[in-house]
Amino acid sequence: MLKSPENWDAWNKRFKGEAMRRDILDIINGTKVFRTFPKMPEPKDFQTQVQTRSSSGGQTTSSQCDITYADLTEAGKSNIQFAFTVYKAEKELYVAEKEALDKLQTWMTKTVASNYIETCFDYDKDIKVWYNNLKQQVGLNEHTIKLELINAYKRAIRPLAKTPKDIKAWTAN
Repeated sequence: MLKSPENWDAWNKRFKGEAMRRDILDIINGTKVFRTFPKMPEPKDFQTQVQTRSSSGGQTTSSQCDITYADLTEAGKSNIQFAFTVYKAEKELYVAEKEALDKLQTWMTKTVASNYIETCFDYDKDIKVWYNNLKQQVGLNEHTIKLELINAYKRAIRPLAKTPKDIKAWTAN
């Protein structure tokens, strides 16, 4: 649980593991972009046959009416079938990525303290923004780390008033 800056390193390591497991770490790091919902192929975008249809007001050409699959040439039909196969594959990838992102966002809301959720998670923003906000607010920067190391060193070199209970732990510190 990410409750304070002291928990950042452990939480961040778990977060990156969760993102890697879901194959979306590159999106979080900004080296890959979010997929967009693919555009479904429409018959009007493919080669059509020039034919006329009768209507109540006389003759109209297919270019003046809604174009359907039946209006396509054999090459147009083949091309739209291929485009539809590509569309279905891209849609499956989009849905899988969206589900992985949703699951990671759910994991984040379950493992981050509510005060950070309120200040870092804007629900109309994507997970990359959530993570960067959290990192900026909670993550330790180089200056803070140096200060903590200096303070730990000063505590370690202070003369002892009495012998430590656990000499091994004191020595390791």
